[in-house]
Amino acid sequence: MYDDWRHATRDPSSLLPPLEVRLWAIRDVLKAAGIDLLILDCYRDPWTQARLYRKSRTRQEIEAKIDAYDHRGVPELGRILDQVGPQFGRLGAHVTWAGPGESWHQYRRAFDQVPWFDSKRLLWDVDPEGKTAEGRKAAHMWREVAAAVDREGLEWGGRWDTPDRMHVQMSHHMDVGGGPVKALGPKGVREWGESIGWW
Repeated sequence: MYDDWRHATRDPSSLLPPLEVRLWAIRDVLKAAGIDLLILDCYRDPWTQARLYRKSRTRQEIEAKIDAYDHRGVPELGRILDQVGPQFGRLGAHVTWAGPGESWHQYRRAFDQVPWFDSKRLLWDVDPEGKTAEGRKAAHMWREVAAAVDREGLEWGGRWDTPDRMHVQMSHHMDVGGGPVKALGPKGVREWGESIGWW
């Protein structure tokens, strides 16, 4: 069982047990369909999330986000965002929309995955919108992923307004729009952080 909650991991045992079971079921269904899955990220600590968030944002955007955390009653998350310092990245080329504590990865309720397109390339290397044979195969593979995720009653990021095909989360019964901070509230976020050793 994974227990190093201050570091991100690809280890599926870092997920809540019901989600880990579903991840393996998805992998098995896809494998039976001839699709091999690479697990990219399971649990992601808030410091890693903060570094990803900061990669593409200006200092003014970071300060505004820190202020927003204060107004939402979770200044601890703002401090984490400040503590990680500047990160190398291209402004505007966002890696994530979620700041620290705003992704279900931090609550052991999400994982990122990508299928292998062939023996050398991952599916993200192929345009599923393309009109080529490769594009049609890629689109078919993503549909298989979506169907496998649906069968397990999970949410697939490929259906979002800003699609994230790699992301799968178990939040249907909790997410009220606005992610974990809104769903759990400041007290719930603080209690989770204390229980897992963030502060």
